[in-house]
Amino acid sequence: MTKTLLLASILAMSAHAQEVDHSTMDHSQMDHSKMDHSQMDHSKMDHSQMDHSAMPLQPMDEEGRRKSAMAHSTGHKMGGEVYEEMRRNIPTYRGMTDNEMDLAMGMMGDDMEWYVSDKSLKGDVGVLLLAHGTGGRGDRVLRDIAEPIAKEMPTAIAFGMAMMASDHIQASVDDLTAAGAKTIVVVTGQATESNSLSRQWNYVFGRGDIVSYATVPRLKTDTKMIFVGSYGFNPMIAGIMVDHAREVSKDPANELVLLVTHGPEEPEDNVVELETLQKYADHIKTTVGFSDVKAISLQDDALPALREGNVKRMRRYAEVATRQGKRVLVVAAVTQSLGIQQKLYSDLDGIAFTYNEKGLSGHPKYVDFIAESVRAALAGHS
Repeated sequence: MTKTLLLASILAMSAHAQEVDHSTMDHSQMDHSKMDHSQMDHSKMDHSQMDHSAMPLQPMDEEGRRKSAMAHSTGHKMGGEVYEEMRRNIPTYRGMTDNEMDLAMGMMGDDMEWYVSDKSLKGDVGVLLLAHGTGGRGDRVLRDIAEPIAKEMPTAIAFGMAMMASDHIQASVDDLTAAGAKTIVVVTGQATESNSLSRQWNYVFGRGDIVSYATVPRLKTDTKMIFVGSYGFNPMIAGIMVDHAREVSKDPANELVLLVTHGPEEPEDNVVELETLQKYADHIKTTVGFSDVKAISLQDDALPALREGNVKRMRRYAEVATRQGKRVLVVAAVTQSLGIQQKLYSDLDGIAFTYNEKGLSGHPKYVDFIAESVRAALAGHS
């Protein structure tokens, strides 16, 4: 199906989308609308009890981007019980001081909304993409790949993990609603929901009660919401991974592919992640004829011992292949570039390998995956 026909079918089904009612959600009752936040000292506030959705976000720039009111790059720091809650919920933060946690948060890209469509575009169906965010070139790659859909339907991307705020998600929904969207399809781009990020997003959208990081306000909207969950083994995603492996291949029968993903923190989540990733590894091996394809979940944000064990395993695979005279190829099984990619150079230091750093969203067919996800979601709720 061409992009034009696929997008047309999405628009045709929009009138039949089923409603998800958020009006009964329990939200914070604090009214911050009259506060001058630019002059306030937030360092001693208990942010877990605050309604950040009433706090003013940064102004939207000419490209449609605006940062969360809680963005570290604006000078904001966590305070009160937020530090303790995040220490309880995030293993790698448990031994950190408040200042170290602020530094760790500051190294991440700011949570932000990026409104992709032209402001003049109106439509009954809106599309909201949720993305981890990298704070760099990877964000723009995803924004640009969404352009064809954004020309047909109001489209926004909420970048960030909603670790300590959800106002960027609220703003994205509000802007899509203002563009006329009576139904919004939310696409997460997650292979599984067995990870802390998916659980945090589910909490924000009222789809679960587990807080993975800090307690943040849940979404408030009367707009119909259709949430596209994890995609599992998806033939379109598999095709992208095959193409990325082929791009760096010269002689498949004499090459080992390391299919590497970020991975979840918890061991039980990692079992689910590896089961799914192995299906892609098997598909790549069979389709291209590689000597072998190994599925690697780095568990990048897990306790150091877990990550170090995964790196040692990955290095053993690469070292054995090298001794056998095989080329080692690395393919990133992540949505955006510049996530785990830079760390892998030091992880595999001293081993010769060829690396395709592209994330899935760096492939031109990723827009087809988004469009098909939206079409299927609307069809399933007709």
